Amino acid sequence: MPYTIALDPDVPVTADQSCYVVHMNDAYIINVTVTSDGGRILEWLDRFIAPYRGEIVSVHGEPRPFNCGLASRCLQPNISALFVAVGHRVLVLPVRRNQDLPALFVIDLFFNERLYFVGMHIDRLCDWLGKRVLFIKRFKDLRAFVMENTNYREDLSTPSLRKLVHKVTGVILNPSVSRRFCPCRWWMKNLSPELVMYGSIRAHMAFRVAQTALQTARLQRLQPAVAG
Repeated sequence: MPYTIALDPDVPVTADQSCYVVHMNDAYIINVTVTSDGGRILEWLDRFIAPYRGEIVSVHGEPRPFNCGLASRCLQPNISALFVAVGHRVLVLPVRRNQDLPALFVIDLFFNERLYFVGMHIDRLCDWLGKRVLFIKRFKDLRAFVMENTNYREDLSTPSLRKLVHKVTGVILNPSVSRRFCPCRWWMKNLSPELVMYGSIRAHMAFRVAQTALQTARLQRLQPAVAG
């Protein structure tokens, strides 16, 4: 079935926040909050990061980089939206050019030593943050994280997110998830629901891949003990 997005009927739209519900199928939803307001961001962190007892957090930047190896760094599009996913919750921060990220958001999230950030092309994201003199404390590219925490023998350093999701979780994503949008659409003042939906799905599924890989690693460590 096609993925859909709608405003969350339980959360009023305000000047500084919009909340959505993304349906991936009849029984599987993602709750998305879109805001660039510092107070709203801290509220989201208090509700969903502070009580979180896991360590994996997915982080994703849009628009995504071009895959062409001939494209130099200077020709790659700038990140204009940041997606942070934990469980079924996704926080979306539209970032205008030369706009600073809220300082408390960076300190409370990226400097949190108990959290481990994963994502596709995360080195690019770290470079983008570095230009703002911001840094993520602990991070790993999603593909490298999977290779370290599973027994998959084939090279997983190059597959797309869709292929990685299928390999690790068994979920077959709609091909539309791989769709690339014109970078100028990400530069608009307000992100369209379509952009919010696909970016949120990519961030959430990266989280699921990492969580599944981590659970696999833990089970593998337990097996020798059980056998003994």
